[in-house]
Amino acid sequence: MNSKILLNNVTDLTLYTGTNGRKYCTCKCIGCTQRNDEDNYAYQGNIKQIEKIIRKLPNLKNAYLLGNPDVSVDPEFCNLAANKFIENGKKVMFSTSGFNGVETLKKLTKNIDLSKIEYVSLSVDTINEDKLKKLKGNKNITLEQIDEVINYCKKRKIPVKIQPTLWRINQDDYQELIEYFYKKHGLNWYTFHTGSFEAIGDEKIDILKHIEPEKSVEIREKLIRIAQKYNLKMNIPKVFITEEEYDLYDNSNTYCRVGGRGLQIWLTRDALKCTFCPILTKVNKNYFFNIDDEDIKLLNPKLDCPIANNCISNDLKQISEDNKGNIIFQNNKKYFNICRYYSKKIKY
Repeated sequence: MNSKILLNNVTDLTLYTGTNGRKYCTCKCIGCTQRNDEDNYAYQGNIKQIEKIIRKLPNLKNAYLLGNPDVSVDPEFCNLAANKFIENGKKVMFSTSGFNGVETLKKLTKNIDLSKIEYVSLSVDTINEDKLKKLKGNKNITLEQIDEVINYCKKRKIPVKIQPTLWRINQDDYQELIEYFYKKHGLNWYTFHTGSFEAIGDEKIDILKHIEPEKSVEIREKLIRIAQKYNLKMNIPKVFITEEEYDLYDNSNTYCRVGGRGLQIWLTRDALKCTFCPILTKVNKNYFFNIDDEDIKLLNPKLDCPIANNCISNDLKQISEDNKGNIIFQNNKKYFNICRYYSKKIKY
């Protein structure tokens, strides 16, 4: 596919800036696949690369900035990058675990027109501090730091959303999490993810096992009721769907960013490494491309995505109809595994 045509379609960017000389991010989240490849761990991007991205993406509207992947890795550079995007008429968003609390936010937002910050996303998977530290791989993250970040943003009228990822270890923590942030801070914006491709190739990490289909549907239905009860703005992924839902499921309308409006870019020494689908590139690195490439390899849109069944843990594949994870039976019910990353999400 002609790269110019595809890049002209991009309106939303997720940017991984580098680790600023570190081998790892400030956190070592056990489910993270967003780190750069090993040869580029210590690399930090530069403003010339940001300028090149802006030139290559003429219709870009929003830039979602991560470090690698937490902005606390190098908030100073993320700040410079954000200012460059804003100077060129783009809105910016930031994602953080809350590590280093308000200090990170001060550096991140220095000299920025705060009205150009679309939101700050806090990646918080549970309010159980023991589980939180375990999932983040960092003993220094506390709820107190996260509370301070929220209060700092609220005083400056920066929108905040909470972005949890659920695995089996924290699959029952979502209601307590919502009630905590809604009742304590009045936060009404939540984007849920289901741990999936994070576990690929790492089955030894037992707590990353995927939520079972029956439980997944139960959580989805309960989140809908909670969103209605508190009038929340909430994104909920469809991961498994029931047989009744499948009969109504229009695969042709499934939202997929392969060749779509959303692009992810890692700043590396040798290239601006891009993908339209991080799940696909996790399984097959041939779908990464350099922003300067003339042609970009994409999936055939007429084919079902070949990797959805790679996004669940092996124990679920073993109880599936074909041992691949596409159709799973539980308690005499049939559940269909669909792409949790780009399927049309339920929104409230």
